[in-house]
Amino acid sequence: MAHFLYKPLLIASITASAILTGNQFSLSYVSVASILRPPTVAEVHLLSMFRGVFLGGFHLCPPLAFFSGLVCYLNAFLSYWHESGSVVLEQASSSVIPLLVAGSFMMGIVPFTLYTIVPVEEILLEKEAKLAETQKLAAGHDTSIDGEAEPKGSAAETRRLLKRWAKLNYVRTIFPLVGLVVAWSILF
Repeated sequence: MAHFLYKPLLIASITASAILTGNQFSLSYVSVASILRPPTVAEVHLLSMFRGVFLGGFHLCPPLAFFSGLVCYLNAFLSYWHESGSVVLEQASSSVIPLLVAGSFMMGIVPFTLYTIVPVEEILLEKEAKLAETQKLAAGHDTSIDGEAEPKGSAAETRRLLKRWAKLNYVRTIFPLVGLVVAWSILF
């Protein structure tokens, strides 16, 4: 028999992971797609809109990833403790290993982000900061930087980076989704 917190903890981790999966998916499918839809938006505006998307995701997604993963780890620990009476892993129950796997996938989004997505984000945010400092808008349409025209290909490069970020973010969505599916399979 499972400990009394087993199902509530499992449901909490599944719920947090489902919210995280939806948030991650919507960042690419809705937010970045909306930023890229108009073909003639100035680079400074593309980058400014991306910064808003980035900050929203930055404040919402990592806490959900850590929460859902840690709750799975806690549940695995409590399940093993409840069944064996100790914390020595002599033999794991049928739910301990899947809980550890689910938690690892739920938190796996963080190292994936640090390794693959942060380099792209750094380029985009650095470009945004430089343009924000030097941008002088005359009637909202001047795209000059220090009196010179915006470099050719700069907006195209920004669009390419935004598309790359969106694709990587779709891949990032898979981690909490797999964790959710593994945790869900334990529920029944």
